[in-house]
Amino acid sequence: MSKSLAIVVMGGLIPSTLHILIVVSIIFELIEVWLREERKTGASPYPSNSITFWEDVTLIIDLIVANLVIPGLLSLWIWKSQGSSLVGTVTCLLTTMSYFIFYWLGDSYKALTIFGLIWMPFIIFASYRLIKKTYGSPVFPHEIGKLATLTIIIMTSFIFIYLNMTALQSTFYKNQKETDHFIFYSSKADYSEVVKLADNLEQHYGRIIGLLKTEPTTKTKVTVFSNQINLVYSLGLFSNFWSLGVFSDEKLFILSPKNRSSILNSSIHEFTHVVLSHIDSKRPTWLEEGVANYLGNTDLNVQKVLPTLVSADKIPNFDEINGPAFVYRNGYPYSYTIVEFLVIKYGYEKLNDFIRHPEEYNRIFGVSKSELHSLWVDYLKANYSH
Repeated sequence: MSKSLAIVVMGGLIPSTLHILIVVSIIFELIEVWLREERKTGASPYPSNSITFWEDVTLIIDLIVANLVIPGLLSLWIWKSQGSSLVGTVTCLLTTMSYFIFYWLGDSYKALTIFGLIWMPFIIFASYRLIKKTYGSPVFPHEIGKLATLTIIIMTSFIFIYLNMTALQSTFYKNQKETDHFIFYSSKADYSEVVKLADNLEQHYGRIIGLLKTEPTTKTKVTVFSNQINLVYSLGLFSNFWSLGVFSDEKLFILSPKNRSSILNSSIHEFTHVVLSHIDSKRPTWLEEGVANYLGNTDLNVQKVLPTLVSADKIPNFDEINGPAFVYRNGYPYSYTIVEFLVIKYGYEKLNDFIRHPEEYNRIFGVSKSELHSLWVDYLKANYSH
């Protein structure tokens, strides 16, 4: 290859092709995210099996383009390049920045993945190596730098291939078991765990709907994921990596109990959310999560966390454990105690009324919002302080 042709190919054609492929990859990633949201919310007029099919198709295309073709071309570029024209350098930077933005945009509905963060410095470093116009390098010999960068690209590509294959795997889960009120989907390897979940959910079904005085209109579909990565990457739970399960309308997505025994209680917690979703009211976060915690017996280390906080008088008001601040203000253990207090002092009838009319403090409890908070604080100090 002549020097001028090499400059055209290495400095312009390959990075331009990379840039086009990344735009294509962004488009398919956004389509995949949109289809995933349509499937989870059930808002689409199209059949769910059709949505699932096209979601799988876009995932496969995304996997091939983003995890095989793009890293392959980038690796070839690094390996063959003996320098880069100014146009090639600028295009290289735009391309690698776009590659990072591709993951940012793809996960914009949930948050940036930790693996996307890993990609950024390594790929930008690859760009830096391509900017160098000679074999010399102030860091280390050129060939070592080239091999190191290639190794990083290959390794991180395999991480993304694994994650995408993991996400694709869950779409092939089969109906492993059906009970009176639930349909379970999982891999064959998790069948014994599905049996445990089925028995547990059916055992508590009557109690939950009896206490909340409502029930789902159809059988609840439960998808059981084999491991944390499978759950997180399939559902896009990147902002809540350690979640044991989530719910969506008539569906539960839960980690296999083989990973943690507390998942059996977590399944009741998530099913309580499913039942609550049939009650039309705008409940504060602490009430929604508090009811699910209390009925699911997921107190989340109340006895370990709260005594120190309560003794130090670090007790939030109701508004401080509503919305995004809920988790960071120890909302889970506090919300458990709020519902526990309401049940003990006022009973389930008033709790049910409050769930349906969460602003009517005076009518239901005979006290204002601030007065109810003061009563709860007294309860905390009497039961959860050192």
